[in-house]
Amino acid sequence: MRFPKPKSLSFRLVVVIFLLIVSVQLLSIVISAVFLHQKHQEEVFRDLEEYANSFDKAFSPNVDSAYRVSIISLQGEVLFDNKIDIRTLDNHLEREEVQNLLQGKSHKSLRLSNTEHKENLYFTKFISPQSDFADSGIFGKFKNNHQQNKPQKVILRISKQKDSLYLKNFASLFATLLFFSAIASVILGVLLSRLITNPIKNINLSHPIKTNPYAELHIFMQQISKQKKKIKKQLKSIKQSKLQFDIITKNMNEGFLVLDSTGNITQSNAKALQILRLTPYNQHINIFALMSDFTRAIKESIDSSNQTFEISINEYFLQVICMPIFIKDKLKAIIILLFDKSLQKDIFELRKEFSSNVTHELKTPLSAILASSEMLCNGLVLDKDRDEFIARIYSESKRLLTLIDKILKISFLDSSLERSANCPQKERVNLPNLIANILPNLQNLAKDKNIKIDFEILGNHDSRIANRDLEKSQDFEVQKFEVLGIPALLEDMVYNLSENAIKYSPKGSEVVITLKSDENSTILSISDNGIGIAPSEQERVFERFYCIDKSRSKKLGGNGLGLAIVKRVAKIHNATITLNSELGKGSEFVITFAKMANL
Repeated sequence: MRFPKPKSLSFRLVVVIFLLIVSVQLLSIVISAVFLHQKHQEEVFRDLEEYANSFDKAFSPNVDSAYRVSIISLQGEVLFDNKIDIRTLDNHLEREEVQNLLQGKSHKSLRLSNTEHKENLYFTKFISPQSDFADSGIFGKFKNNHQQNKPQKVILRISKQKDSLYLKNFASLFATLLFFSAIASVILGVLLSRLITNPIKNINLSHPIKTNPYAELHIFMQQISKQKKKIKKQLKSIKQSKLQFDIITKNMNEGFLVLDSTGNITQSNAKALQILRLTPYNQHINIFALMSDFTRAIKESIDSSNQTFEISINEYFLQVICMPIFIKDKLKAIIILLFDKSLQKDIFELRKEFSSNVTHELKTPLSAILASSEMLCNGLVLDKDRDEFIARIYSESKRLLTLIDKILKISFLDSSLERSANCPQKERVNLPNLIANILPNLQNLAKDKNIKIDFEILGNHDSRIANRDLEKSQDFEVQKFEVLGIPALLEDMVYNLSENAIKYSPKGSEVVITLKSDENSTILSISDNGIGIAPSEQERVFERFYCIDKSRSKKLGGNGLGLAIVKRVAKIHNATITLNSELGKGSEFVITFAKMANL
């Protein structure tokens, strides 16, 4: 069940403080605006009154005035207006400011102008047209129409628009104040929210009551403390159970996997990772996407009642027990046990094959020895042929001895693979020195065919060190080519591969032994320009007693055990061997050892 994500306390505090400050600021601005408006209105009325009182001195009809000046008769007729043509004006007797003055109520008025359609401030007073400014031209119309009967007084009206008084003066000020108050409220909100929330963030849940910053949170901290003690006990129990489980699975000789319902690996032991060729970095991948055959077998096992099956994975022959876990008829997990039956299968097949091949291979030289010996014993050999028969007995006996020696070596290697306790102790082996020790024997073997043996070491900068320069290179990268192994077996492996290269190479050709290194491995390769091996037979050359051309192998003294020994020596050293070959162009055997640091 998904719960809604809780809102941030800091954000809420910032919003509340922001709204509070902005609201107070807006209220203050409104009150200030009303107050300033009232004060300013009173000030304008005073200006209008002062202007009206000094009208005869301050006003000139030919000069543009900041105020609208109107002179109105007591009957409401507009006699003069400095802003509007009086011919367009109607009778002003019913105007509020005129009525207020005539009725003696007030000299000041505020109303919507019928002419300008805007709110205006008005100040009115009575003036006499007989005054000193009566000749200034203002009362021209009145003089022309009333030359003999001039009125004793008229109404002077001074006005100014309200918006021009207030909005233009204070709107920008209020907007500026509101803008800066909003910024200040955000900053203050952030600071205050941090001041409030930082103590909460700094609560140490290991000691919630001691580090509680606010009394209001005391009950909450007590609940946390109680829950923490309860969780601690549960975690201790879970940890002990998990430790016991990990110890059991870690020391199992069988692979152990736990998958979720979608095939993701949730738990595994080292043996399972080794079988599936996984590392701690990718051990939680989805196994259903890893290998299709294994996936298909698991799904079939889940769907059927048969929870055991056998399968080959990455050169392992496995017996697999698959146990699905259902809760309320819904698949929740899959427990898988992997039993490695590779050795048992290999041993069975090898023993079966071994009996057949040994019988055949031993029978041939023994038959030759027995026949030659029997002919010698029965005097059936001429004196001139005795040396030839004796040489044949010697040759076949030597071949038989070599064959027995290799059979014993194969048996020893099989025993070492099956029982690691039978394997000699491994040690640090310097491959350049090991190869240099067997080079003289190889060169003697290659001398009859005039085959050149070239030993090269590729350094970090692709520099080449020939075998003749090896002694001068002890302080160079030569000392980096060390592997963990058994010297005698490694010598046999290099000698067997080199011997085969010499045997199957034409006269005057070249055999190259190369050592190189990269970040994770040390690589030994032995290449020749011999007859090569067809792609269809490259997988079988490592089988015991397998010969591509039996007549040719017999002629060259081969018995089909050399490469079988090489493969087992590589396996004992956790090395991989690959063959690159093309008919008529030669072969290259590449052995890759893991770096000492990666073992």
